[in-house]
Amino acid sequence: MEYSNNFFYITEKLKTFLTKKNLPGEKAQYLMAPPRRIEELKQHFNHKEKPRESAVTLVLKENQNKQISIVLIERSSYKGVHSAQIAFPGGQRDPDDINLKETALREAFEEIGIEKKLFHVIGELSPLYVPPSNFMMYPFIAYIKNQEIYHADTREVKQIMDIPLEELFSQQNKKLIEIKTSYGAFKDTPIYSYNNKVIWGATAMILSEFEQIVKTIIKIN
Repeated sequence: MEYSNNFFYITEKLKTFLTKKNLPGEKAQYLMAPPRRIEELKQHFNHKEKPRESAVTLVLKENQNKQISIVLIERSSYKGVHSAQIAFPGGQRDPDDINLKETALREAFEEIGIEKKLFHVIGELSPLYVPPSNFMMYPFIAYIKNQEIYHADTREVKQIMDIPLEELFSQQNKKLIEIKTSYGAFKDTPIYSYNNKVIWGATAMILSEFEQIVKTIIKIN
């Protein structure tokens, strides 16, 4: 599957596809869901507390090799369920945010240092409930045109990674492994793997929907 030499063509096709709002949704998300997560998602409205709103930015860029890359972060270690995980830039909605897109871009600026005006937002993916932290997560897709210099918030971000989609979505980088967390162990957990980094949970589920959309667009063409 070829992802190179057509960055702006693909981003325009993505924008058109997302405008139609015919998203793969849960069916695509569940392909990369941890064991038990599907049942947790079906039961999330039974949670005692109303989910908090959060938003993330799925950032696309063209790397120096003319490949389409996605920007992910490795979170710093802290006392929390998402400690040290690979994630999208993002976080909880602030009361001053006028909408969730503002949340996504504000958090991206805070975590990777790219100014909001440099993001070109092209659409949204399906929202996803995250049971361990009781967040309803809203993913936005945006691209940056130039080789922007990142400025990581070292308190929250251990490192920033540019991962070529062609490598991330290759079959050899999809695996089933056992994940051990502070809130339990998940056997046969589907993951994306890149440079010995494990991408799983909500991030992998969002990536799974995005992967299905990208592959649909490429097949159409």
